[in-house]
Parts: sequence; structure tokens; C-alpha cells
Amino acid sequence: MLKSQELREKRATLASEAMNVAESNPTKFDSLMKEVDSLAATIERVERSEKLDAELRATVRPPLDAVGGNGEARGGKVDEARVAEHRAAFNKFVRTGDMTELRTYTPMSDSVQGAFIVPQGFQYELEQALKLYGGMFKVARILPTPTGNTLLWPTSNDTAVLGEQVAENVSVSQANPTLSNIQLNAWKYSTKMVNVSNELLQDSAFDVEAYLRELFVARLGRILNQRFTIGVGTTEPMGITIAATAGPTAEGVGVVSYNDLVELEHSVDPAYRQGAKFMFHDTTLKLLKKLKDSQGHPLWVAGVGVGAPDTILGYGYQINQDMPVIGTGNKQMLFGALDKYIIRQVKELTILRLNERFAELGQTAFLGFARFDGNVIDAGTHPIKTLIGA
Repeated sequence: MLKSQELREKRATLASEAMNVAESNPTKFDSLMKEVDSLAATIERVERSEKLDAELRATVRPPLDAVGGNGEARGGKVDEARVAEHRAAFNKFVRTGDMTELRTYTPMSDSVQGAFIVPQGFQYELEQALKLYGGMFKVARILPTPTGNTLLWPTSNDTAVLGEQVAENVSVSQANPTLSNIQLNAWKYSTKMVNVSNELLQDSAFDVEAYLRELFVARLGRILNQRFTIGVGTTEPMGITIAATAGPTAEGVGVVSYNDLVELEHSVDPAYRQGAKFMFHDTTLKLLKKLKDSQGHPLWVAGVGVGAPDTILGYGYQINQDMPVIGTGNKQMLFGALDKYIIRQVKELTILRLNERFAELGQTAFLGFARFDGNVIDAGTHPIKTLIGA
């Protein structure tokens, strides 16, 4: 048996024990739930490790698109030698500023001196880390585009139109669908500058790629997840809480009840409930773990099978720390087809190496730029609803 499966079974047992004492012994409940939450993080790490080990054993690599337009994937296979050379050129540029070799592997269309697009390995790892960092990257559909031109996503709503029964020799009626579109732009974001001492850059033992990647992920992850959650949509992405449609209002102030969840669930059309998920702040999850249905069964159930998610009312959920907490008037919970939220990403991350700005300090600065937008694709049938705080 896989280690992750053993851990999941242990976690399910602890969760069941916690549910049994939720009302009679709140202190023990809190203690058991801390163990349950701790095991969740451990299971995630173990499953990621097991997945990576399986990929390495099968020599499976992430799909790589052409880098800089020159193409590295040929016949479904990755040109390993070229990838290694590209990465070596990237490291040389980061450490020394020499772009000669890098331009061989990444032709530049950017007129800014010192700009470069990172190698595919770096880019893939950055994207994976962003998915782990922000809840929105885990549930949304990612749409890469080669340019930043305004993108109009067409929508069609014909749900109110029925066919008709027609008598012989009688003309049919005309009923055109309602056509519209959702506009996706390309807002520009930066990582802010990261200064690295020249001594570290000259030290071959210093993993400059990992250093930059971790900082860039944290900074981009924070701003992008916030915008994709609560952005107002005029000069920034339309956040999912803003784009979603208002659903029911909670029964009580400062709480979420079983009835609230049922009302929210059924406020979404059944067509969007297949694969639907909840989204909320972690403090909301703490309350939900204590709820039971009318038969006394806990609403929160720990996933037991490998890769199986924890569920509420049988649906998966996503924690998002940029979601509003429970409060009067707050959009404190989302439910529906969360993958109807589209994150548009224009090209890859572009980085600048600033050689002179901090030269007197013996430092070199790095700065990353990326362009994104986001919005819910809603043709008028409202795939995502909100629970409003009473």
C-alpha cells in the first residue's frame, strides 16, 4: 500500500473520532482536528513526492511548448541536449549578464536591453508553484495566449427557447439565441526588484534559479490571487467574487448553517453542479467542520482514497485566503463551476537583469514582468453563486 493511502486512512479515522465528540468535548474536537489538518499537509507532500517519483521512473516530462518560437519538442520528444544548453545559457546570463548564448536559444522580440524569457524548466516550475500558492490557480482554467491584444470570448444563451410543434403547411417561428462576449485584457504585473550580491552570483554553489523562482512565485502569487478573487474589473481582472452572481443570504449573523449550504447548492443550475466546488476562507472551513445535517451526519468528510479530496455535502472545496471572512454583507462563500473562471496569461514570464543600478553596492537586480487577466465566463445562466453574510 502506498504511504499516502495509509496516511489518508489514519486521517479519516481521526476525522470520524472528531465528529463524534464535536458537541460533547469541544477541546478534544479541536485537538483532533489539528492532527487532521496537519496530516492533510503531510499527505499533500507525500502524494506530490509519489507522483514525481512515478514520473521520473516512467521518464515522463511536462509538456514543453516551443521556447522563444524556435521549437524544442520534435515528434513528441523533448530535445534534452537543447534544453540543457538553454538552461546553462540562462544560468550564465543570470550570473554574468552575457546574453550571447541565451539569444541563440531564445530569440528576443523585446527591445528592452537585458530582457529574456526564462527556460521551459524554470517556467514550468514557476507555474506549478503558483498553483500551489493561490487557490484561484487550482480551480480556474488557464488560457495562454501569444499576444496581449484584447480577447473577446463569445457567449450564447439559448436556454429559454423551446422547440415547437408545427402543423402541416404552417411557417415555423424564428428565435435567435442571445449572443454576447466577455472581454479579457492583459494587465501588467511585476515581481518588484530582487537584489542579489555579486558575490553570490559568482558562487557556483548558490542556486540563483531557485532563489529567483521562490521570490517571484511569492510576489506574483500574492497579487494575482488577490486580483482574481476580489479585483473590481475596470483597471484590473474581474475577481471571482465580483463576477459571481448573488445567491442566498445566510440565516444567521456570523455563522453558516446546513440550510445555508443547501440553499447555496440549489441556487446553482444542475447543469453546473457536476464537478462543482465550494470556495471559502480557512476560518470558514473551521466552522463547517463542526456542522451536521438533519440526520446528525457531519457535512465535512475526509477523503480516503489516494488523491480523493475532502468534501462538504459531497462536493470538493478550495481554500482561498483572499476570500472575505464571514461577516454581514460579505460574499463569504462561493459554489458552482469554478472552472468557468478564466485566467488569461500572455506569453511567459519576462525578466530584466539590471547591471548598473546598484553597481556601487556590488549588487545586481532582477525584475520579472507578466501579463494576466481573469473573468467568469457567464452567458447569463450564472455558473457560480455567492452566499451573502447576514
